[in-house]
Amino acid sequence: MTALLLAALASTPLERAEEAFRRGDFEGVIREAERAGTTQGADSAKLLLLEARAFAASRRTDAIEGALVEALRADPEARFDPETVQPSLVLQLETLRRTLRGELSVTDAAGRVSVDGVERGPAPLVLTLELGPHFVSIDAGKPVRVLVRPNAREVVSLGPVQVPPAPETDAGVTGAHPLQWSLGPQVLGLADVVPAAREPGAETRPLLALTAGVTLSFRWGAAALGYYQGAHAGLSLTVGPRFELHQRLALQPFGNAVLVAATPWLPALGGGLRVEVSLVRGLRLLADARLLGLLGPATVNRRNLFFGLGAEYLFPLGE
Repeated sequence: MTALLLAALASTPLERAEEAFRRGDFEGVIREAERAGTTQGADSAKLLLLEARAFAASRRTDAIEGALVEALRADPEARFDPETVQPSLVLQLETLRRTLRGELSVTDAAGRVSVDGVERGPAPLVLTLELGPHFVSIDAGKPVRVLVRPNAREVVSLGPVQVPPAPETDAGVTGAHPLQWSLGPQVLGLADVVPAAREPGAETRPLLALTAGVTLSFRWGAAALGYYQGAHAGLSLTVGPRFELHQRLALQPFGNAVLVAATPWLPALGGGLRVEVSLVRGLRLLADARLLGLLGPATVNRRNLFFGLGAEYLFPLGE
């Protein structure tokens, strides 16, 4: 009668199961464990270890391992008292602790992950580890204690998300904000490959030209203003959008206006297509083809098809 009263007064599933175990009511222990389910924590683990002992006492050996695994999931540091528990159960629990594995997922966006003082690779990453406590850190930061549980994944983030630097793009400027302006010098050598387009009787050797000036560039477009030197000197302006094909490769269709210092001054209009290849931070190689037409008297050479090679070096101006 006293035992039943004590069982009724027990306030937690663990206390009720312990009282049932002392009475030899092993089925009562199992019922308490099943009603409580598996939750994380030392008390849940103790209840599941007690359930494993009840299975052993009831000769239900096929159910023992499941209860032990659930106990380790509730608390990977759970242990039997070898002074009070039969050695076979103690050995079975410790064997499961050594052989079972769990996963650790570090979700930070960057940094070198170390586990128990050993570097394991760049974040984010997933590791398969032995059960129990492990100390995890990023870039030699303060270690965080994490419990790895059997057949489960522990997800941790060790601090504010560290965004890796964006790849160098159009001007070699870190970041790809569309309003990230850059400015720098540009030099371009041009060769006219259509000498037949000149006026009758003119010498047909290719016309060489040079532009040297300043480029103002951003992610989606660019403009260049410079000195033009061909058969005559002048000023050249190119403006057009940019299309990034790769972090180091872009295309720029452009319009080109040239004011030639002839007598009288003559305007030339045209357009073309440029390929830009980014090498190192800020430095681009340029290759373009452009068609220019002079707006002047009929006796003046009116069309020039140029192919050009050059380079520019750009400095970031900020957003």
